[in-house]
Amino acid sequence: MPAIDKFLDQDNTLDRQFEVDMPDRVWVTDITYIKTREGWSYLAVVIDLFSRRVVEQFLPVWRTKVAPRHPASDKENRLAPKL
Repeated sequence: MPAIDKFLDQDNTLDRQFEVDMPDRVWVTDITYIKTREGWSYLAVVIDLFSRRVVEQFLPVWRTKVAPRHPASDKENRLAPKL
C-alpha cells in the first residue's frame, strides 16, 4: 500500500456526531485553496467542535502558478483501468 493510501482510507470515527461535551476532545480541520494574483495558496484551519472556535490557522506566504491537485484525484487516476 502506498504511503498516501493510509491517509486517504481512514475510518469515520466522528460519524457526523458534531455535539461534543468537553473542550479540546474533538478538533476538525479543513484546507481551502485560494487563487490569488500571484498564484495559488491555501488556508488550513483547525476548529474545536465544543467551542466552535478556531484553534489554529495557517496561510503560507509562498504561491505556486500551478493549480493544486487533490490526493484523492491522484488515487482515482492511479486506480482507473487503462484502456
